[in-house]
Amino acid sequence: MATGSFTAAGQTQTLYVISVSECNASHADNFGTKRAAIFSGQQLVANVDVDFRQNIERKTDLNGDGIDELLMTTSDMHQGVVEDTAALVSFQNGRVQVIQDFGFVVEDSCASLMPGSASKASVLYTTAGAPGAMPTFTMENYQAGCNKNRRWRLISRGKMR
Repeated sequence: MATGSFTAAGQTQTLYVISVSECNASHADNFGTKRAAIFSGQQLVANVDVDFRQNIERKTDLNGDGIDELLMTTSDMHQGVVEDTAALVSFQNGRVQVIQDFGFVVEDSCASLMPGSASKASVLYTTAGAPGAMPTFTMENYQAGCNKNRRWRLISRGKMR
């Protein structure tokens, strides 16, 4: 849940991320769809599918237009590999608008015990944009081994993989 101005500037709104959990929605289906329901007081102003994004990591108004954007993530684990993806989204005009899809931002295969397992994580940076413009984003990707004394090292820039 987050409070802010999500559909129009100057509004006091509450956004809830709802896990629908449809019948028979399995792990392969991310346990069902995820929706964002945005309320202004008791009035529902938006009810949109957020494409399995289930976590609100940060709320901010990056371009200064009075409408808050959300950095949202989703996680998955399969056979000892944890993966997180992230996207910056807005909710204008009754739809989810993906401003920037960062793709994978975490990949940790240490629990799989496979040879060559490692932890990878991205660091996201913004650069100040012109007033009213969205800033630009850069990513740096780091990797560490699975041993007790992890040492992170830069492995790439841009989207992971």
